[in-house]
Amino acid sequence: MKIQVVVSMFGEFMSPTSEKLQDWWNEMEMWATDLKVPPNEISGVFRQKPKGLISHNGYKLHRYRRRFAVQLKEKNIEGLELMQVCSEERYKMFDWDFLGVYGPDHPAGTSFIVGISKDRLREVPHYSSAIFCEEVARRSRSYLSLKYGFAVAMPKDFMPGGYAFGIATTMPEELMYDANAWAHYSNHKPWRAECDKTLRNVYGYNVLSAKHLNIYIGDQRLEDWIITSSGRGRVEPLDKGLFLWTFQEGSDKEAFLSWDYPPVVRAREELKQYKIFPWQKLVR
Repeated sequence: MKIQVVVSMFGEFMSPTSEKLQDWWNEMEMWATDLKVPPNEISGVFRQKPKGLISHNGYKLHRYRRRFAVQLKEKNIEGLELMQVCSEERYKMFDWDFLGVYGPDHPAGTSFIVGISKDRLREVPHYSSAIFCEEVARRSRSYLSLKYGFAVAMPKDFMPGGYAFGIATTMPEELMYDANAWAHYSNHKPWRAECDKTLRNVYGYNVLSAKHLNIYIGDQRLEDWIITSSGRGRVEPLDKGLFLWTFQEGSDKEAFLSWDYPPVVRAREELKQYKIFPWQKLVR
C-alpha cells in the first residue's frame, strides 16, 4: 500500500504576490529535484481566465512552463501547484510522489502544503518523515505568517492531498467529517479567528499557537491537559510564539505520523467529547 506524507501549514489569508509565487516555484522545484521527485506537472489558480488554461487543471510542466511564467509576469496567478504524478495511473491525482501547493485557501488562510511518497523519501540519504516535516515548517516561514499546521501519513487511496485542503470522500467517517468540516466551518464563524484557535484534529505532528494551547478541555487548558499524561505527547516551543505538539518518541522517525497511530487515536477520542473540533458541526 502506497503511503503519502502531507505537511500542511496555514497562515493569515492573503494572495501571494507574483514574486513570492515565482520564488516558491523555483525553491520547490529545486528541493523536489534534490529529493529525487522532480515535478512533471503544474497547475494554477488564475485571477482571470487566460486563453487555453483552466484553474486547477494539471498541465505537463515541460510543455507549459513558459505559459505559466507569462501568467506570473502578468500577475494573473494567485496560487500554484507542482506535482510529480504517475501519468499511466487511471486516477493520477491519487498517485503522486511529490505535491507542493502555495496560495490562498479560503477557510483556513494561506496554504503552504508539501507532500511526498514515503517510499521515495526512504531513497534519500539522511532523510526521514520527521526531518521532512521540520523542513516544510521551516521553509513555510518565508511564504506565510504561520498560524497552524499539521502533518499526517495516509494511504494513497485516502487522497491525502485532498484531505490537506478539506476534501475527503474515501476514508474513515471520522476523518471524512474532519476534512469536509475544515472546508466549510467559515460558514459558522469568522475564519480569521478560527485558524488561530481551532484544532482541526489531533495528529502526530501539530503546530499550534498560544491561543490553541489556551483552549479549555473541561477545567484545564489544552497544554495542561497534554502534560498531565505521558500518552498525550509533548509540547515544545518553536519561534515567534508557536509551539510543536508531537507524539514522536525516541528514535521513531516514521510511525508517529500515521493517521491511526494509537496514542494519537486515543487523544483524538478523548478530545471528541469536548467538541473542540469544527468537524463536530457536520456529524449526522
